[in-house]
Amino acid sequence: MASLITAVVGFGLGCFYFVGLWLTVQQIAKMQQPLVLILLSFGLRLGIVLLGGYQLIHSLTGQLEILPLLACVAGFLLARTILIARISCQP
Repeated sequence: MASLITAVVGFGLGCFYFVGLWLTVQQIAKMQQPLVLILLSFGLRLGIVLLGGYQLIHSLTGQLEILPLLACVAGFLLARTILIARISCQP
């Protein structure tokens, strides 16, 4: 059961990360200093995903176990795959 929950949350974290990346890429051309936007966006997205994933796995299992971690990563990568398919279909 913990693996299913972590997979769903991993999917949500993946959606957050990759939608945030997509929004950042769309704003780069409009910025005077795009490097600041890129670094801030990356730091914020990475920090939230890492802390969220760690907190979720640690709170569900009481320790860092490999199976829930793999389920979380699988959900994250599934979100990536789905979002790439959706975005590449847009004109």
